[in-house]
Amino acid sequence: MATVSDTLYDPNKNLPDTLLQSTAPTTTPAPTGGAFNFPMDKFPRSYSGLGPEYQGMLTSLLPQIKSAYEQYPETVKGGYNQAISDAGSSFKNTLQPQLQQILNNLASRNMINSSVAGNTMAGAARGVAQDITGTQAGLGLAREQALAQYPQLLTNLLSQGQYSESTNELAPYQSALGFLQSLMA
Repeated sequence: MATVSDTLYDPNKNLPDTLLQSTAPTTTPAPTGGAFNFPMDKFPRSYSGLGPEYQGMLTSLLPQIKSAYEQYPETVKGGYNQAISDAGSSFKNTLQPQLQQILNNLASRNMINSSVAGNTMAGAARGVAQDITGTQAGLGLAREQALAQYPQLLTNLLSQGQYSESTNELAPYQSALGFLQSLMA
């Protein structure tokens, strides 16, 4: 006769082995290269100035830089003064002989005393003289501007020896936020 225990369902009896294995939930490792995997320990770095490897080279150049800086005002003045002088010389050496040739040509035709020739020559000479004077004044102004920048030149030279390094630690979070915002759009 059958007992109660024989009629009760026994889950471990007569079942295939695959069904007898544990069905407990398992944890899977997080993906290593997925869309939501942002490296939170990588930060972009930015650098400015000469790196430490160039500091020695800059130190060896300081005597030349100092010498050039000290000579700068005289070099600027000399260069611009020469250009101003050359502008006047070009008038004297180039334009005066041309004007003299025109005057001689007019005199040979007995037109030197005509008011039209006189007015034309006076106007041409006045225009050329104004051009030369304007050029010389412009060069003089440029010389003064170059000399006015002398203190800034020292600042720029000295700043070449600076070196800095910075890190943006918010970059991974900004990237993640940008990604999430793009998903919402």
